[in-house]
Amino acid sequence: MAKYPDNFLSQMQKELGDEFAAFERALSQPRVTSLRLNPRRPDFDLGDAATGRVPWEKDGRYLTDGFRPGSDPLHFAGGYYMQEASAMAPANALPVADDEIALDLCA
Repeated sequence: MAKYPDNFLSQMQKELGDEFAAFERALSQPRVTSLRLNPRRPDFDLGDAATGRVPWEKDGRYLTDGFRPGSDPLHFAGGYYMQEASAMAPANALPVADDEIALDLCA
């Protein structure tokens, strides 16, 4: 597990109680990075940068460890934007019709 400040871990242990062990296990897991493809820019391929699809989002992709989107021209060209996989879930749960536009202001 990465080194975290002792006061942070103490505070989290106090707040989480019995769930702190699960929190510690989660902190020791490898970092997962994801992005959302721009559906209006379907003319490119992430190649080896993508490790798989986010199950609940057709345009969501998981990335290989070490991929640096800030240096990727496709990012600057609007081909995708960085978004955590968990943040992709709420939009799919909302009853938005195809002819409606929804604005997510929770970011």
